[in-house]
Order: sequence, then structure tokens, then C-alpha cells
Amino acid sequence: MATGGLRHPAFYSLLPLVLFGTFYLAGAGNVLVVLASWLLVSVASYVLVALPGDSDSRVAAVKYVYVGMVATVLIALWASIHVSLREGGLAELGVLGGGLGGPLALIAIVSALSAFGFKVGVVPFHWWLPSVYGRADGRPIAVVAGVAKLGFIAFIVRLAAESFTGVDYAPAVLAVLAIITMTYGNVAALTATDLQRLLAYSSIAHIGYIVAAVYVLLLAEPGGGLYRMALAGIALQSIAYTLAKTPLFLLTSEAGRSLESELRGLLARDRLSSISVAVLLASLLGIPPLLGFWGKLYMFIPIASFSIAILAIALINSGVSSAYYIRALRDVTTPPEAVVREVRVGYRVALLLGAVATLALGLLAPLMLGII
Repeated sequence: MATGGLRHPAFYSLLPLVLFGTFYLAGAGNVLVVLASWLLVSVASYVLVALPGDSDSRVAAVKYVYVGMVATVLIALWASIHVSLREGGLAELGVLGGGLGGPLALIAIVSALSAFGFKVGVVPFHWWLPSVYGRADGRPIAVVAGVAKLGFIAFIVRLAAESFTGVDYAPAVLAVLAIITMTYGNVAALTATDLQRLLAYSSIAHIGYIVAAVYVLLLAEPGGGLYRMALAGIALQSIAYTLAKTPLFLLTSEAGRSLESELRGLLARDRLSSISVAVLLASLLGIPPLLGFWGKLYMFIPIASFSIAILAIALINSGVSSAYYIRALRDVTTPPEAVVREVRVGYRVALLLGAVATLALGLLAPLMLGII
């Protein structure tokens, strides 16, 4: 596995750009800021994925660039229509005044949802994600999937809450997308014997849960208890996702991807790292009192108020995910038949920090009930 690119100063100079763009994309209130931060995160992410220089990373980067170009064109189309339908030009983001029922508004909504779908892996725009997240070097993917994705999630949540409210067909569309996305991600992950690809498919499933919570935002009273709880759930789930996926993707870059060979027994003699991986996988599964549990709980309770069917499907999917998370944990902790390589200290520290943060925030998360 090529690592020279990751020792290059360019790798570390790109990290602040990704963080900077993610921060501004999450809070953008102006169309120009949205486009500028979107492009900044996207371009920096393309370079990061290609930087290691090995053939897998180059192929993944090319596919990522092509998909990103389509998503950028779609978000630019949304921006142009948004400006044309809003009086006063480049105004603050908000409802497309006077155009909700018109064809231009429909095109804008479809464009924005499609751009979001491409960026974060909503079915049917997901086709690129397993081969990029599951093929490129795990270190840049830890940044792209674990950090940069937060900006796109925050942006579409705000956009849906501010621009799609009052559109009769939007909740139904989001409900269907959520169900298909979470089901596909979990079912596909069941057959994965490659940890990095397994994490890629589970990323799709987690986006399905978040889309289901966005569905709630379109139906709940803005500022009401259910609305605030759904927002809190999205925030907690996104943080839990980042804290778990970032060190786990780093682990695959260090030790390999195959659960049946390279990773089998990897942490059998390293109890601290084994416990850390167990905590991270349990958080993704939604085991209390970890952060991932509170994220799912705060999302699922509001969903129950609007659709028992969606809640049941989400709970079933969460149960299905236990099969591949438990299998992954078993494979990396089962005593090996032969001597296996040791994980370097830096990667073990990343696992430990992720696990500690997940547990600590999970213990503090119930306090949010008093806030919301």
C-alpha cells in the first residue's frame, strides 16, 4: 500500500481546507457561500483521495471526481433557480417564495436532493460510494467520510427544514429514500468480508436513518419538541458516526481490509484496542449508553409520532446491522492461528480516543433532553 503521498506536506495542508470548507458549508446562509464552501470541500477531498498514489486510490479518485462534478452541477442548478425565485437576488436561504408549486421550484428541489444524494450516498445515487470508500487508502477516506460529510449533512438538513417545508410531496419522497437507503446499506453489508467495504455500506445505512429524521423536520411544528428532538438526534448520530468511522477507517489503512485474513486476530492480544473497537462498533449499532444509542433514540422517537411503519423498518434495519458489526468484532478479536502484525501506537491511540469520546459523550447525551 502506497503511503508516500500521506507523508507529503500537501496531505496536511489539505486538512485545514477540508475543515474550513466543512465549517462554512454547515452554516452557510447565502447561495454564494454555499457554492464556494461546497467547491472547497469537494476539490480538497478529490486531491486527498488521490494523494496516496497507489492504483486503487487513483481509480477511486477518478470515480469520485466524476460523481462530484455531477453533484456540483446539480447544486449550481439549485442555486441559480433559488436566486431567480427569490426577490432581492442573493438573499438568505429560505423558502422559495411564490414558487413552491411551480416547475422551477420542483426542479430546484430535485436538484438539491440529487446533489445531496450523490455526496453522501443516498440510494439510488450511492453506486460510487462502496468502490470509493471501500477501495481508496483508508486515511484520506477517514477524513472524507468521517469529517467532510458532516458539512453536507448539515447543509441538506438546513436546506430541507428551510426550503422544503410546505411542499406536499417532499415528506413522501424522503420517506421512500430513507427506507430504501437504510435497507440497502444494511443488507449489502451482510455479505462484506472486507472491513473497509463493510464500513462503506454501513455509511449508506446511517444516511438512511438521518434522511428519516429529516422527514420528521418537514412534518413537525418548527421549534416544537419533536422538531428539536429530531435535530438533536441528527446531530448526535452524525457525531457518533464521525467518532467511530474515522479511527476504524484509519485501522484498515494500517492493518489491511480483509476480515478473513489480514484483520483476523489483529487485536486478540491487544485488549485496550479490542475494547476500543468494540465500543466504536457498539456505538454504530446503537447500544446504550454510547453516543450512537442516543442519536438513534432521539431520531426514532419523533419518527414514531408520524409513521409507525418507518419506525418499524428502521428498528428492523438496526437489528440487521448487529449481524455484521458482531461478525467484524469477532474476526478482529479471535485468537489467530498464526502470528499477526501489531498495530502501531498512533493508530491504537486513535481507536482509544474515539472510544473514550464516544462513551463520554454518550453519558452526557441524556442531559440534552433537558435542553430540548
